[in-house]
Amino acid sequence: MARAKRTPGGIAIVILPDQRYTAERRAQYLAKFGQHVPGFATWQGVLLPRILGTLELFQASAGLDVPVVWVNLTLRAKGAEGWFNFAPYINGRANVVVQEITAELRAAAPHRDISQFTQAGLRDWLNTFYGEQNLLDVAWEGWVDD
Repeated sequence: MARAKRTPGGIAIVILPDQRYTAERRAQYLAKFGQHVPGFATWQGVLLPRILGTLELFQASAGLDVPVVWVNLTLRAKGAEGWFNFAPYINGRANVVVQEITAELRAAAPHRDISQFTQAGLRDWLNTFYGEQNLLDVAWEGWVDD
């Protein structure tokens, strides 16, 4: 962020959700956090957001006019488990959503300043946002996992 203050044109903060969505990971998240997040049991394309790194970036952005972009890349392919197992992705299916969320975040932030978010405030906003994105995720309709 210190460098961004000296960079012509500035920077943007990009939020990348956890892309390794599997039925097993979803079940683990659901067991651990399901009762705390309304509607999480219905989420199909994303897992719960991890916020601490995002919160640190927001706090460090104080005094900067930083746009925030949410990028969700979800890959689904049969037998695609493992970091170096790329073969299934050749015939897999990808869903990519890129959305600027600066205005929405500022509207929810204390004093319309994203650097003022508390951990609880950002967590609640992101959980709601992810839940809404899940409702809009129609890219996977009709997809059948074998």
